[in-house]
Amino acid sequence: NLNTFEEFTGRESSTAEFETWLDGRKVPIANPSNSEEVIISQVGRELYELFFEGYTLKQWKRHPRELDASVCGRIPVRTNRDDRYLSESFQALPDRGYNVMFENMLAASPRAELHLGIDFQEARARWKHKHLIFTGAIDEFYDRRFGALPYRSLRFENESFSGEELLAREKISGKPGFWQPAMQVNYPETGVPFTRIVEIKHATGQDIAATTIVREFPKDWTPDDEPFYPVPAPEAREAYQRYAALAAAETTTSFIGRLATYRYYNMDQVTGMALAEADKLLSRYGSNL
Repeated sequence: NLNTFEEFTGRESSTAEFETWLDGRKVPIANPSNSEEVIISQVGRELYELFFEGYTLKQWKRHPRELDASVCGRIPVRTNRDDRYLSESFQALPDRGYNVMFENMLAASPRAELHLGIDFQEARARWKHKHLIFTGAIDEFYDRRFGALPYRSLRFENESFSGEELLAREKISGKPGFWQPAMQVNYPETGVPFTRIVEIKHATGQDIAATTIVREFPKDWTPDDEPFYPVPAPEAREAYQRYAALAAAETTTSFIGRLATYRYYNMDQVTGMALAEADKLLSRYGSNL
């Protein structure tokens, strides 16, 4: 955004100047076919190499030109001072956190049973169902009969700081009691092993002197790891289509979410998908599921 441009140039600027600067550097590409093309068509090569290329290489272990245009295309480029990631009018966290929200949902659903720490294959053998909603990895659902699909995983490193330790960070964070100036700070440099640091206190607003940060390290996925991201690349999508054909023939199973549909969805998109599927199932079965 404009704040980033001012830091980049080392002086104050305006939306009009930033837009003119971008217009002089954009690479004209009518229909970008990959993530490199989508970004250089919006900001040119200089900002692409500074902010996007290294981060993408770390996150996906692939060059942006090997990834679908949708990967970097989901990142907003703004010429004003709006520093939000998303542009939706309404953005919020549950008032008392997600844990309490799910507890309330369960309390309002007396026929629901919660079983944790149970493998899917074990659960499928133990409980009969009229209709199954599956949100795990679609290749795992089919015992990886066509081979494992590619995924990326993450490793998280937490570090907490006392109020006294944070005193030395105030020139960086801009206010007492915080490690960094924003909830999320990205590190696109390839020499830094993590991609970002998240300080959730910026969003939750705890009135305490201490804080905790979380560093995110991209990780190669193995079958023993949790898959976080389907890989949005042409050959991965082609491999997924074999599983998608099997899923399309299922009449009593719904595949919902990132892993089950092998798509790089945001949380709000998955929530909308789940609500739409719930409406379909209620229409089909009534309330006696």
